[in-house]
Amino acid sequence: MIPQRFGQGNVDWQQRINWEALRKKRVDKAHKYLAKYGIGSAIVYNWDRKRYLTSVWSHPYARHLPSSFILFVRDAGFPYVSYDSTAQGGCSRLQEDAPWLEGRLVSENELLQPHIIWHQETETAKEEWATTANQIKDLLKQHGVADLPVSIDYCNPYLYQALEKVGLKVVDGNAWIDECGMVKFDEEVLVMKMAAAIQEAGYGALYCDFRVGMRENDVQGIMAKAFYQAGV
Repeated sequence: MIPQRFGQGNVDWQQRINWEALRKKRVDKAHKYLAKYGIGSAIVYNWDRKRYLTSVWSHPYARHLPSSFILFVRDAGFPYVSYDSTAQGGCSRLQEDAPWLEGRLVSENELLQPHIIWHQETETAKEEWATTANQIKDLLKQHGVADLPVSIDYCNPYLYQALEKVGLKVVDGNAWIDECGMVKFDEEVLVMKMAAAIQEAGYGALYCDFRVGMRENDVQGIMAKAFYQAGV
């Protein structure tokens, strides 16, 4: 194995992190864990888990708002990712940013994403989740896994009921992916070391510049500046 050198930028003269290879290794590993748990597909809402499986970045505020899911189908490559056709750039921006998702980007007409945290009238919510459940089942049929369990990490009761109504067996979606991510690849260990080094840079700057009488905002500013200068 070629040793990976420490560095935050991509260069052509030294072997550093191969992001394309890491994306593929993560997805291949996830497929193996779906098989280990006897699961045919996974509905994933968690922000970090979606990042792990798709490498698509969205604003960190989305960590606290499980507003959309991806559909990960066993032995079918990268997950299905929905895009908002009304948003500026729509699918084209996502295609440019994430070419590895070619053939896996679907509109809300193909995979409806009802909002699980917004108020909806009961009947409207049930109708939308019923549509989503049917769309999910159609996709699973195409891949021949509709007879296998589908896992969910977060769940709206209407989604659970709708999936069971169309004949899909729903199981827990936390155990398999948590176990999948426990053992890190060499690239992930290197990234964790980078993150730790950046954090140390922040504390180092604070150690040098801290003075009696500083406000909390002053302290935060010192650390934020050091973090960004170090490559956050």
